[in-house]
Amino acid sequence: MNCCNLYAHPAVNLLLGESWHPGGLALTRRTIERAGTRGPVLDVACGGNRSVRVLREMGIRAIGMDAGKFEADVRGDAHRLPFSDGSFDCVLMECALSTFRDQAAALREARRVGRRVAISDMILERSLPESWGESAATLACLVHAHGVAGYRRLLESAGFQSVRQYDEREALIELLGNIRDRLLLLQMGGVPVERVREILAEAREMARSGSLGYMVFAAE
Repeated sequence: MNCCNLYAHPAVNLLLGESWHPGGLALTRRTIERAGTRGPVLDVACGGNRSVRVLREMGIRAIGMDAGKFEADVRGDAHRLPFSDGSFDCVLMECALSTFRDQAAALREARRVGRRVAISDMILERSLPESWGESAATLACLVHAHGVAGYRRLLESAGFQSVRQYDEREALIELLGNIRDRLLLLQMGGVPVERVREILAEAREMARSGSLGYMVFAAE
């Protein structure tokens, strides 16, 4: 199933809240601060452009780009960014890199147009349970997720240096708990959610054990 179609579903906003990734917009602010940029910033796969608005509130010039039917400043493909070399100080990717079909190409493009990169994404240190199915893995940004070492290799191969990493697994655990609580509202409305609750319980256990996580990477 297409990732953009999943995130366009009305239930996503209810379950994930103001931002479609762990840590919400507070983590967006921390990610940008860790990157050490004052802009301009390109937010690749910006979704509803929420992070772009936060960056602008921080006084940072930012542009949001997305390939889907979301609110965005620019429509474009992460594998072939429609910008000239060195157009940005930083390229931001939140819960996005793990969904791209060619992550190496997307990072090379980020390196071409930007001096820095700031990434927050799911960490997967072992295989997902087969019972989850493709839709659950896609919605959780886990279809092409890597372990920490895998992301570092991708960044370094694209030409980024001084790769720094920040563990945000607690933000993931908190989001999973919030989704579990919000599912109760759907259940009260007559929507069957038992299988989703089972997957959430499995995901929380994986996060507690360290095989599932969320990490921020910043590099230059």
